[in-house]
Amino acid sequence: SAARRAETHRISKCLKIVTTPTNTAPPTATPTVTSTPTAVNCTWVLASGNSPLSLRTWSSCVTYSGKMWLFGGGSSCPYMGGVKADAWWTTNGASWYQATANAAFGKRQNMSSVGFNGKMWIIGGYTSQLDNDVWSSTDGAIWTCATVSANFSPRADFGCVVYNNKIWVIGGDQVGGVNPMNDVWCSSDGVNWSQAGVLPSNRTFMGTVVLNNKIWVIGGYDGGNSLNDVYSS
Repeated sequence: SAARRAETHRISKCLKIVTTPTNTAPPTATPTVTSTPTAVNCTWVLASGNSPLSLRTWSSCVTYSGKMWLFGGGSSCPYMGGVKADAWWTTNGASWYQATANAAFGKRQNMSSVGFNGKMWIIGGYTSQLDNDVWSSTDGAIWTCATVSANFSPRADFGCVVYNNKIWVIGGDQVGGVNPMNDVWCSSDGVNWSQAGVLPSNRTFMGTVVLNNKIWVIGGYDGGNSLNDVYSS
């Protein structure tokens, strides 16, 4: 009918208006916007190319009393001289002085160290076995054992920070990424330790820092995969 033909014509005209582009030029690709980090002038200066420190890995460092301190570490590889029980300090990174070659904490690696309550502390790591002992010193030469067996299990490669007037031990493993852990412990005296909670997942080799009144755990290794997640508490 005439009415039907008119309705069909109206619909086809509307479709033509909708589907026919008003600009026949080729479409322009939408650019992908990415965030570019602000350039930072980060220049590294060599303090010492041949320090008296022997070749070593898996040592531990802390700042204390206006000095940088380095403890233990080394390697089971004979050419690196084995694992060390020494303590060294410097005020400028160039001139290093040995506080002791044979600290009471023994030949040790994969441990953590912090400055807390006017002392330096060495915690856990690996000697001839996995350890959960805790040592302290005010001069780097004389070390006192606070406890031979803290409440947390023996471990290495764990995170350790000072926060809220306590030392915190976070995660870790049984050396070399084996059996990562997720428990979190704290102590106000280095002797008595209480479990404060657990991490969202087991991990070791992670970074741990304190910022903006929080403890941060960054990345690490969960026993099968490297991680790039970030948690705070």
